[in-house]
Amino acid sequence: MTKKIHKYVGPKILELAMVRDGFVGFKCSYPKDYNDPYELFLSIDTNIEPELLAFYKESVGEIPQYPTSCFSNSPVVVPMWAHYGHSSMGFVIEIDEDKLREYFEDILIEDVAYADSADEEVASSLSHAFGTMKPRHTFFFHKQVMASAYFSKQSCWSYEQERRVVVPQQNIEEINGNMVFFAPAECVTALIAGARIEDKYWQQAEKISDSIGCTLYRGYIGKSYPEIFFRDKNNRVHVFSDGGLIRTDTICKTCSEPLSHSDNESDVCSWCSITEVHEENAAKSNPYRVLQHAGILEEHVKAMESIWRGKS
Repeated sequence: MTKKIHKYVGPKILELAMVRDGFVGFKCSYPKDYNDPYELFLSIDTNIEPELLAFYKESVGEIPQYPTSCFSNSPVVVPMWAHYGHSSMGFVIEIDEDKLREYFEDILIEDVAYADSADEEVASSLSHAFGTMKPRHTFFFHKQVMASAYFSKQSCWSYEQERRVVVPQQNIEEINGNMVFFAPAECVTALIAGARIEDKYWQQAEKISDSIGCTLYRGYIGKSYPEIFFRDKNNRVHVFSDGGLIRTDTICKTCSEPLSHSDNESDVCSWCSITEVHEENAAKSNPYRVLQHAGILEEHVKAMESIWRGKS
């Protein structure tokens, strides 16, 4: 399976991304403009000897700024759908990373490593370069600092499963004050609509997918399946596994949701397996129904609330 990366966008952004025929555009930013103010703190531990810090400042100075666009390794990250996918009303643009590399040889694509302290190897390389004063050691030190600065974030961001694309400046166009990187539309393998997509944006996505020849999926939030799942235009069910969307026929015969691991021995999901007998037994076992029938449910709840507050 080819490597896929995923760009979460709002509902109005999809049309803007596809505004140029035959291409898809992605907004880029410099690291200094990222939403994490401590983004570059992981490149070097500043609590070191003053002479080492001075050498770092002299040899590196400010981290060079290159246009960067942020993707995710997964299209099923709920906080990403909430934040960047506009509460599941937007889209994910799925990109074939291998094709992207074919078109742009100088592009740099790496996973973000999550940590809460600076890389010890950078500090070690700094000490070595300072000690030897040899140009090649300083060069290696520079490369380590760049890698750490561009591909490190604090662990609180790990839910993003981020994979970054660093783009050479010559491949950037400035449009309305934004840095935009245009890639051939054939790099787009799928458009994935959020579970709360509005009809007008879904219809827009249908036209775009038809024009560029990519697959179109729609996301769904199920009752029992623990992740977002997807249906294509033929209503076939897909789940995200091993880095990509794969079709599954292991679905509930009643609601057509994917079956979770615990449901695999049955042909219905846990919710659809509830029968009228189960519901009747549950009603008979519910003590609140007894209290309600006796007319003392409200009084009981008030008394219990008082006890609960006392414990708090």
